[in-house]
Amino acid sequence: MTTPSRSGPRPERASAGELAGWLAALLAVAVLLPLTGYESRDPDSRLYAALAATMATQPVDRWIAPEWWGQWGRQDPFLEHPAGLFVLPALLASLGYPALQAAYTVNAAYQVLTLVLVQRLAACYAPGLAARSLPWMLPLLPIAFVYRIRANHEQAMALGLVLALYATVRSRSDARWMAVTAAAFVFMATVKGLLAVFAPLACAWVLLVGRWTAPRGTAAERRAWAGLALAVLATAVAAGLYEAAYRLATGESFHARYVGRWISVALRPAVGPRVAQTADSVLWYLVRLVLFALPWSLVAGWALWSVRRDLARIGAGPAPDEAGRAHRLALGGLLAGLGVVAIYLGLMSLPGRRADRYLFPAYIVLGATGAGAAARSSPPVQRLTAAADRWHPYTAVVIYLAGFGLSLGWNLLELPRGD
Repeated sequence: MTTPSRSGPRPERASAGELAGWLAALLAVAVLLPLTGYESRDPDSRLYAALAATMATQPVDRWIAPEWWGQWGRQDPFLEHPAGLFVLPALLASLGYPALQAAYTVNAAYQVLTLVLVQRLAACYAPGLAARSLPWMLPLLPIAFVYRIRANHEQAMALGLVLALYATVRSRSDARWMAVTAAAFVFMATVKGLLAVFAPLACAWVLLVGRWTAPRGTAAERRAWAGLALAVLATAVAAGLYEAAYRLATGESFHARYVGRWISVALRPAVGPRVAQTADSVLWYLVRLVLFALPWSLVAGWALWSVRRDLARIGAGPAPDEAGRAHRLALGGLLAGLGVVAIYLGLMSLPGRRADRYLFPAYIVLGATGAGAAARSSPPVQRLTAAADRWHPYTAVVIYLAGFGLSLGWNLLELPRGD
């Protein structure tokens, strides 16, 4: 286990075995999906997979302006969100990969990258066994079984959020990571448009928590905040360039119509008092957060309650020793994770629309926060993670592939879906 230093834990580097294991897993996925002719029974996934497949047959200069191309009986421009979700699957299909399975394979790559980055992010707060356990614990979350093989936005947005959070944490000690934060923001904006707003809010919260639990000095803090501001500016510039490219391809504005749809939804009259509707949405989403991130959602709540006195004492008294700094850093990870979840819960409860998928990144963050807390403080979980760690990193690869195989077989046998 890495010993935390005064400057914080050192980032873990990927080993050759980890790289080879995950590449082998992705290769297996890439072979099995077209071999079985996989097509999701989820309507949105089928739609997005088909749109990406059709996009691959279009001239590249038209990729920025996808249409419905007959899906769901429509022929008009596709304005649900920007076209970023379709680009990589279309590129893969244009290289000869079976077109209808390309989106599912890209989604699998997003899943693997998310698991790898979650471990690195967790290691910034509690290095060693607790962080290394997450890549095999998260594929066992209930939400993972529902969204294992999909072609929609959820996994891409989870990857973008985790990458943005990790890069923001790293930017506190290395300015080069500011560019990665910007890239993550732009990626999320091109995939899901306005819902990328969660990223800067979450990253700002992480910086606030870091200033409290792991201070680095005025210059480092200012640099990190400047990096966050530059990332937001880069996203705005990217949105402007996207608009210009869309106008060049179609002669019309993308953002005027896209943002207009969102405004019409936001201004839709509420059924009953707005406050009551929002409170009901908070409860509705809170239940799903608990259920889809079980059992670690409960552990995260218990962990916050159990350290409430420690949180109240942060910043008071003499500077902590080495063990005290490690404990304070772990508390920072708990606060950072639960704060990000609260941001998703609060903002998504304001509109009238509800869907399980809207909180998908929050399920991942909540599960990782609770699982990490259990791996640090629960003796039974510590014994389990220590046993699994003997085969690290292959434990995570095997569990991921087992989950993939179960979901694939479930779909092929047309057994009842869990969503």
